[in-house]
Amino acid sequence: APLPAPNVTPTPTPLPVVYTRIFTPTADTTLDSSHWYDNYGINWDVRVRTQRDQPPVKSIAMRFDLSIIPDYAEVITAELRLYSKMRTTEDPVNVCLDVYRLNQQWSESQATWDQAMNGALWAAPGANGIPGDREGTLSAIRCWVQDVDRWYYVNVRSLAQHWVTYPGQNAGALIKGSGGASMEYYFISREAATTGNVPELTVTYPL
Repeated sequence: APLPAPNVTPTPTPLPVVYTRIFTPTADTTLDSSHWYDNYGINWDVRVRTQRDQPPVKSIAMRFDLSIIPDYAEVITAELRLYSKMRTTEDPVNVCLDVYRLNQQWSESQATWDQAMNGALWAAPGANGIPGDREGTLSAIRCWVQDVDRWYYVNVRSLAQHWVTYPGQNAGALIKGSGGASMEYYFISREAATTGNVPELTVTYPL
């Protein structure tokens, strides 16, 4: 008679571990068309400003270092948090935050409206050269801002995925305001670390 088959217990496939990491910027600054020669890398705030029927006149350059995440990781979620502290009028006016992937490397202590760093101009002022300075399509889901003393959240999953997969291409993001009114919003920058409200990028990924 044939021997009975042995009882074999299959080895379970280990489930991936999901990691959540919170990053703060390694660099952030404001690009200001009205003071095209000034650098704002040490300021406690970063700003976006819209001008009625005109292109944005102040934008934010911001960079995060995600190199601790393996380049083969798949980003599940990535959320950028910005804390609005001030605005130029008491009446709330909607401003849309538009996030673009930057392609041009820049220096926090040297970037202005005209230049990315000393000796290197933007392809177009305000980091608006496409694709030399930035991508022409949005890299995040738009976020409406209309109040102060509160957090705003921007879904930047595809942007974070690009930075993880291609760490050598991580030049950060350009955050521009859009809308039909003239309005300026101030957001806490990384230099205001004592406030506890500095920008954050929360990334979730399995390994």
